[in-house]
Amino acid sequence: MAGTTHALGFGLAAMLAAASPASATDYIYGEYDGTCGPNLGCSLSIDAIKTGKTYKVTFETYVPKTYPQPPLCRVSGIATLHNGKVLVGEFGPGKPFEILKAKNSDMILGKTDNRPCGETIKMNGVFQMVGD
Repeated sequence: MAGTTHALGFGLAAMLAAASPASATDYIYGEYDGTCGPNLGCSLSIDAIKTGKTYKVTFETYVPKTYPQPPLCRVSGIATLHNGKVLVGEFGPGKPFEILKAKNSDMILGKTDNRPCGETIKMNGVFQMVGD
C-alpha cells in the first residue's frame, strides 16, 4: 500500500510538472519577500509564461500590520531571461528592472531607478524565497 501511495504521488508530481509552463529545472519562478523601507514589506512574484524564456514579474508593497489589505503599490511587467541568469524587463515604459539570482535561492531586484511605486518605496534589494 505504501508503494502505491508513493507511485501515485510521483505520478501526480510528473503530471503537474508537465502541465506547468515552467520546466522542472526552472529555478527562477516563485514568490519572494523583502523590505522596502521603514515599516513596509514587499513581495516579488515571478511566473513563467514560456518555458525558460519569458516571465511575468509582479512587485507589491504593503504595511505588514494591515496585510491582507490591498497593497500600497502593485506593478507588473514582462521580463526575458538573458544568459540563463538575468531577468530583464520593464514595469511600464521607461521603468526598467533587472533581477539576478543570488548564490542561494534569493533574488536581487535592481535598476529600478525610475521608482514606479513612488519616491518613498525602495524597490531595489534582496528578496528571499517564501518557504525557503
